[in-house]
Amino acid sequence: MRTLLLLTLLYVFTPLPSQAQTPEPVPTLAQAQQLLAQQRPLEALQLSQSLLTAHPEQAAVWALRGECLLALERPREALVELREAIARDENNGRLWQLRGEAFWATGEGVKALSNFTRALELTPADPEALIGRSRAHLLLGSLDAAISDLSAVLAQDPQQLTALALRAHALTRKGKHDAALQDYHQIL
Repeated sequence: MRTLLLLTLLYVFTPLPSQAQTPEPVPTLAQAQQLLAQQRPLEALQLSQSLLTAHPEQAAVWALRGECLLALERPREALVELREAIARDENNGRLWQLRGEAFWATGEGVKALSNFTRALELTPADPEALIGRSRAHLLLGSLDAAISDLSAVLAQDPQQLTALALRAHALTRKGKHDAALQDYHQIL
């Protein structure tokens, strides 16, 4: 009888395998960034939701979500995430640059220009921010300003293909076909 009682108690208090599950580990920011680098932005965005729940104070998580949404061609949603990132780290030039890209993608040239300029104040001569600002200038029809920014990029790296192509485009729009042709030849 005593053995039966012990076996019953052991059975009742032994957790079933489904009850003894360990909680899912929170993914790391590096894992989500790796997914984004592998051009898997939807998976990275889904993973970032767990990160956001665990670390809502981290600007990097909000920034990652903004980058994912930009990669998914959802710039208006990206702007919301990037506003949150900047609220947490307003001196991060990369965040302002991403926000400039989102505004550029929505066709808001003036706002894009303002954000790229702020990024350059924080990270002077950053080639990606200069290229972004030049695209905003092109959107607004400021060809000389775009050419100036692109020339600054090419002074750092004469083989920067995006800068060469954009400068050639700007020069063509300006009617300087010979100069544009030189840039196009350099691309080839």
